[in-house]
Amino acid sequence: MIERFRRSLESDGRVMYEYYVTGRGQFPYDMLRYDACWPVTSADAVKLDTGPSSGYGFTLRSILMHSYRAPTVDRWTSFLWSVGLENMEPKS
Repeated sequence: MIERFRRSLESDGRVMYEYYVTGRGQFPYDMLRYDACWPVTSADAVKLDTGPSSGYGFTLRSILMHSYRAPTVDRWTSFLWSVGLENMEPKS
């Protein structure tokens, strides 16, 4: 199996998962709760918004996430978002 996310050990003994979620259109906000994950940077957080002024709409975007739980890849996939180790956004 190909590793789809990175793990690191925090100083308090917890395991931190780091991974990109990639998709288009409406971000599945419920996944933040379901996987207890959050965008790593403010630049990643801005990519959650797909409103008319965001400039994202149906543009492919990758968002770097952190969580203390492994991502539920099948659930992300059900929203047509993928989970991986690389930023899949097209280079401009």
